[in-house]
Amino acid sequence: MSRNDKISILIAIIFLSLSMYFLYVGNYLYALGWIILSIAFFLEAYNPHETGRREVTIIINVILPFIGIGILIYALVYGN
Repeated sequence: MSRNDKISILIAIIFLSLSMYFLYVGNYLYALGWIILSIAFFLEAYNPHETGRREVTIIINVILPFIGIGILIYALVYGN
């Protein structure tokens, strides 16, 4: 496990704890955004080394963080 993988797992744990806080408070849209970002960072630590899995890495590294950040921005602008 490389140093970058350890940093990604640490960030994912921080984001997961933030999502648990927002679930406790009752802001479910914020919690969903943080959960998606934590899943993206957990999956970033898993790097498939096969050449046929390029689509999976594109989904993990590009699409999931944008979905999570989009949900957080939407909750910030239109949420409570």
